[in-house]
Amino acid sequence: MLVDNILEWKKSVHLEGRQEGHAEGEQVGLRKGELALLLRQLTSKFGPLPAEVVDRLERADVDQLLGWGVRVLTAKSLDEVFAP
Repeated sequence: MLVDNILEWKKSVHLEGRQEGHAEGEQVGLRKGELALLLRQLTSKFGPLPAEVVDRLERADVDQLLGWGVRVLTAKSLDEVFAP
């Protein structure tokens, strides 16, 4: 009985770890996709991007990237995209 409980616990811990890893992987993939799309949009609209803009984008989280992605649609300059 004790052995069965330990095996069940071990299986449960393993499954939870896999689920957490999967969720984390999805977030990483989502962020990479949003970053790639925003880089393409900004470059297409404003031309080659300054290194500091690229650095800022690479440090941003998903929510920031999504917000800037919406702003790029109406912005007339890079400054407008990143304005507070």
